[in-house]
Amino acid sequence: SRVLIWTSTWDSENDAAEFFLRYRISLLHKYAQSSGWGTTDGDRKFVGQVEDGGLVVMRRDGCDVLVLEGLDADQEPLAEEIQKAIRREAAKPR
Repeated sequence: SRVLIWTSTWDSENDAAEFFLRYRISLLHKYAQSSGWGTTDGDRKFVGQVEDGGLVVMRRDGCDVLVLEGLDADQEPLAEEIQKAIRREAAKPR
């Protein structure tokens, strides 16, 4: 199966939160879901199950947003691991 992994860093936390909320709304249309679809933690975390049983996971950490589409149902923990790896990479001196 294919998985979309998309990370983005925004100019401000407000911009990241706005993107997070708007992208979550776009997922409703993309996957033809009702407005109560998935579980949310405000503008910080979203998990939704699509028709084929796969998952869409979104996580926001400050100005960073991670989107994962196409995960298997048991792969949600990968989102946290990817987020940690992104933080470690960002913390490295350039």
